[in-house]
Amino acid sequence: MWSKNKNSSKNPRVFFTPCGCHNWNLILGDAASSCVQAERMFGIIQNLYTLFSISSKRWSILIKHVNITLKPLSDTRWECRVESVKAVKYQLEEICDALNEVHDISVGDAKIRCEAESYSELISSYTFLVQVCVWYYILVKVNSISKLWQKDDMQLNQAVIHLDTFMSWIQDFRNTGFESAIISANETAEKMDIPKEFTTCRCCKKKRMFSYEHEDEPLADPKELFKIKFFLVVVDMVISSMRSRFQAFKEYAGSYGFLYNILKLQNLNKEELVKKCNNLHLLLSDKNSYNIDDLELSEELDMLSRIFSTNATVTTVLKILIEKDLQDLYPNCFIVLRIILTIPVSVASAERSFSRLKLINSYLRSTMGQERLSALAVLSVENDVSNELDYSTLINEFSNQKCRKVLL
Repeated sequence: MWSKNKNSSKNPRVFFTPCGCHNWNLILGDAASSCVQAERMFGIIQNLYTLFSISSKRWSILIKHVNITLKPLSDTRWECRVESVKAVKYQLEEICDALNEVHDISVGDAKIRCEAESYSELISSYTFLVQVCVWYYILVKVNSISKLWQKDDMQLNQAVIHLDTFMSWIQDFRNTGFESAIISANETAEKMDIPKEFTTCRCCKKKRMFSYEHEDEPLADPKELFKIKFFLVVVDMVISSMRSRFQAFKEYAGSYGFLYNILKLQNLNKEELVKKCNNLHLLLSDKNSYNIDDLELSEELDMLSRIFSTNATVTTVLKILIEKDLQDLYPNCFIVLRIILTIPVSVASAERSFSRLKLINSYLRSTMGQERLSALAVLSVENDVSNELDYSTLINEFSNQKCRKVLL
């Protein structure tokens, strides 16, 4: 946010778009810390991984029982949470067997025996089963959208469609998802002979300050209490976080959305098209300085919508303008199309580039110059292209320049 304000002070026409994948991480992080039950569930999964991973002997016992190994949790990489929950959901019985074997062989180590026994009891509870099923449904949906958003050709209008689809799904899941999780948990409970009962807890009675106050009636049904304190809290946190964190995407889609399908502009009358172009003109202007002219842009878009007879994408239209050298004929369209194609949905590829840069700039190359470091980073990131290049000419030139001739 500080960089946003700093850039806006230099150029008021600068606008900020958050990283979509990072926002998904923040949304799920908010949901995971929204209630004690969710924090406890992820804490148990992390402790299970720690118990097995710190000992090669215990890890070999786990490998012997399961096909999908347990995964550690991460605050920034939520895909690992999907993998962690998936490993527990589909291999709960095998993990319990591994814990029982660890308990049996750890004679003389009271701490490990106690941990193995307690974790086996915790993950064998019906409450834990339902929690894992609820989180698995949510994480799988979010993970699929996050993977789509990391593609190079992902555009803002497609991201907004994915957001609307997920919002519709999560609202339906709020009404029907709890029963779906119950059905899925019942299948595992029947296989493992786990009683289908939620954990009951002592009801706290609130002291009345005045005699005329009505006494609160606590919920007696453990199932309904679990739904209110866990399921609805998690789902409502996801919904509220989505609305606040993706508000910028909605605003920019409202301003630029009509440009993503050139053919649909024919369905707009002239007044509507001029109004949309005028809103875009105001967005990209500052006092007497502006990037586009709204009236000229509306005329150019009207002409382009009549030229293209197929469902041409924004990328295709921009490529044709460049290949046919039509930038001077459609100057406003050329500016606007370049702007909307450079609005990032995610910066995941840039983060991967920084990770690759850390590998290159190791302690063995700490004195490397900036130019050479940038060149090596480009070669590393674009390795699929660099592997297809012919380096024979470069090698010959290098050898001719570096060879040492001794005069006889």
